[in-house]
Amino acid sequence: MSGRSKVLGICLAKMQDRIRTEYLSAINRSAYLRGWKTVAFNSFRDFRKNDLSLKGSKSIYDLINYDDLDAVIVFPESINNSEIADSLIETAQAAGKPVISVGPEKKGCYSIVRDYEKGCRDMLNHVINEHNARSLFFVGGFKNDDEKSANFLNILREVMKENDIEFDEKKVGYGDYKDEVTGAVVDRILSGSNVPDAFICIDDKTAITVCEKMQEYDLKTPDDIIVTGFGGIPAAYYYHPSITTCSDDVEQFAEVVIEAAGDAFEGKAPGRHASEDPADVTCVHTCRQADVLMIWRPPRQQACTCRRARTQTVHKAANPGVAQAGIITISHYAYLRMSVQKMIPYLCPVRMQ
Repeated sequence: MSGRSKVLGICLAKMQDRIRTEYLSAINRSAYLRGWKTVAFNSFRDFRKNDLSLKGSKSIYDLINYDDLDAVIVFPESINNSEIADSLIETAQAAGKPVISVGPEKKGCYSIVRDYEKGCRDMLNHVINEHNARSLFFVGGFKNDDEKSANFLNILREVMKENDIEFDEKKVGYGDYKDEVTGAVVDRILSGSNVPDAFICIDDKTAITVCEKMQEYDLKTPDDIIVTGFGGIPAAYYYHPSITTCSDDVEQFAEVVIEAAGDAFEGKAPGRHASEDPADVTCVHTCRQADVLMIWRPPRQQACTCRRARTQTVHKAANPGVAQAGIITISHYAYLRMSVQKMIPYLCPVRMQ
C-alpha cells in the first residue's frame, strides 16, 4: 500500500439520513486534509428487521475488496444488527485491517465512544428546573444488553437525586426502538391515573412516537406533557412541535475518528477514543423555552412550550451532500457492482499514485 494515499473504507446503513450524510462529509473533509481518501459501503436500509430483503441488502458489504483499503470504519448503530456489524469487523480484522468502531466499544477496535453525559444532564436539568417537571417517565430502548439505555437511566437517576426527586422504578418502560412497542408503553401510562409531567425518551424517534400516541388521547405536547428525545435527527427538527433533543458536534466528532485512524496507521494499540462534549452549543425544545447554553445541542424549543430559542452557531455544519463531499459510495445499483480498485482513480478527490 506504500506510494499512494491512504484509503478509508466506511461501512454503514441509511447514509441518506441527513445526520449520517453530515458525519460522512465531515470525515471526508478531515481525511482529505491529511491526503487520505474515503469510500463508503452503504445499504439504504438498516437491518433491524430480519425480513426477505435483508440478505440482498447486506450483500453490498460483499463488494468490499480489503486489499484496496488501509483501514475500515464501521457504524454499528446505523447497521442496527450486532451480528452483521460484528461480522464486518471480524472480516476486516482477518484481512489484517485496523477497524474503527463508531459508537459501541468492540474488541480489538479503535472505538469512538461519544460522551453524551453533559448534554443529557443539561437537558434534564432544564426540564426539571425551568419547567418544574417532577414526575418523569423514562422510555428506553432495550431492557437488557443496551448500554445506551442503561447509561441514560443512570444519569436520570443521578439528576433526579441532585434535585431532591425520588426515582420510581415503575416510571420506566422500554420500547425496544419499535413504534408498536413504544406505543404500548405509552398506552399503559396514559390510560392510567398517574400521567407524568414529562416523557424522557432514549432517542428522537421514540419521542416522536410518544407525541403521536399522545394525540390519540387528545393530549398536547408541550401543553399537557413535556417530551424530550436525544440524537438530533432531522425529523426532530421538522416535527411540530420540534422535539427537545441534543445533537452532536459533527466536526469535532469527525476529527476524533480521523485521529483514531492515524493512531492505527502509526501502529498504536487499539483502544477507546472519547468524542468529548464540544464547547458552546445550544438548545431546541419541546418544552417551554429559557435561554440555555448547553454543551451539546438540544435543538429548538417547542415541545417544552418554550418559544424558539436564540441559537448560537458554534460551527456551520456544512451538509453539501455526499456526492459534493467527494465520497465514493458503493450502494445497490447494478452499474456500481465493480471493484473499489476500478472506481477510486476516477471518483476520489485525490488520484492514486
